[in-house]
Amino acid sequence: MRVVIDPDYSYLNFSDLANSKLVFDAYTENTDLASSIFYMSYYDFSADSTYAEIPVVFDQYPQQHYEFTAEQLADIFNLPGGIDYLGGGDSFTFRTEAVTADGRKYPDTVLPGLPQESLNVTPNIINSSATTSFTSNFIAYVSCPFIVDDAVGTYQVVFDGWADWEPGEQIEVVANVDGTGIIVLGMYSKFRNDDRGPYDVEVLVDAGSGIATVEFQPAWEYYWYAGEEGYGTGSVEGGGFVLSCSGVITLTLEHTVVAGSYGNNELTLLKI
Repeated sequence: MRVVIDPDYSYLNFSDLANSKLVFDAYTENTDLASSIFYMSYYDFSADSTYAEIPVVFDQYPQQHYEFTAEQLADIFNLPGGIDYLGGGDSFTFRTEAVTADGRKYPDTVLPGLPQESLNVTPNIINSSATTSFTSNFIAYVSCPFIVDDAVGTYQVVFDGWADWEPGEQIEVVANVDGTGIIVLGMYSKFRNDDRGPYDVEVLVDAGSGIATVEFQPAWEYYWYAGEEGYGTGSVEGGGFVLSCSGVITLTLEHTVVAGSYGNNELTLLKI
């Protein structure tokens, strides 16, 4: 089960909620599914509360198109005041679940409680032919205008897919030279052990929506991890959101070296 999100409608624009919508398509190559469902939940940032999940059925195999306007989403979760209740930093999470005709569930835990415990899906394109590109979940944010003074400061790590940082560790964020974005100091320089680096990563941010762009730039050295020169300097490139109104930075970055790509890794930071 794979989801492709329309990049033009991947978030709700807080400045124009009346005309905002989320658009995505779901795909499957399986012919033996008993059910496949998106469980959609709403997170209210200002109240720090999550609304109960609402099921959204995927039953038009092999492809189904979905569109949710901001108004429809507000109605689905019975938000007081409708779209006026939505605020910057709020988010909608879509969790996927598929069950085959013989009762196998995806995603599900394999060998629970044992050292080999793992999920039976691989949300990428390189490790598991049986679950290629399985989309376990995705998040759509309510964006907000970018104010650089609100964005700078100390952040704690919520999630680091590259696994440099543990949750709760802290990273400093400063403004870039012309105020059009931020600089994450030593984003992936935690294990720096020579005179190269640290590499500060610049994030350009659209002033109206908070959409972030990370242009190709150096971020780490292979030597810091392996103790040998190997593949040299690692670079990152990608994008996401800098939600200065709520103190959230969420980025999806591709890590590459001269030999190729390590794939996309998510980084989520929350301002202290």
